[in-house]
Amino acid sequence: MQTNRRLIRQTINQVLESNSVLCAPEIADQMADAILALEPKKKSRPKQDPNLFVVARALSEVCGLDFSANKGQLFHEAKMLILASPPATPELVHRYYGGGDQPSPNWYKDDWRGKQYQYPRPAAIRQTWSFLINIVGKQSAGPLVVK
Repeated sequence: MQTNRRLIRQTINQVLESNSVLCAPEIADQMADAILALEPKKKSRPKQDPNLFVVARALSEVCGLDFSANKGQLFHEAKMLILASPPATPELVHRYYGGGDQPSPNWYKDDWRGKQYQYPRPAAIRQTWSFLINIVGKQSAGPLVVK
């Protein structure tokens, strides 16, 4: 930062001298500060949710998709589900869409695609998330625990 300021100040003095204009050092400093203020700042990347990877992994398990071959789609859908209300957790994904120790998840009981024994697709999970969690979850036995 100091090096940039010094270089800008030198350039300002050279331009002013070449135009036969004398300038106090304080004015050159103020001009250098003004120019530095106009420089674009580096944007910091927002921190990823620590649950993003585990939710994406859970999606790959319940959808029957290869994780490494479908990372982009799985991470995109996982990010959308984490922003949903309630936010997705691997436990909820497994509870309502299969996999893990759930013998008959709601997807296979309540959705027409599940009744035809089709795996849920990541986009279908996002579309039915609110319904299965909020409506079916309240009707099913056992409390819905969201951490």
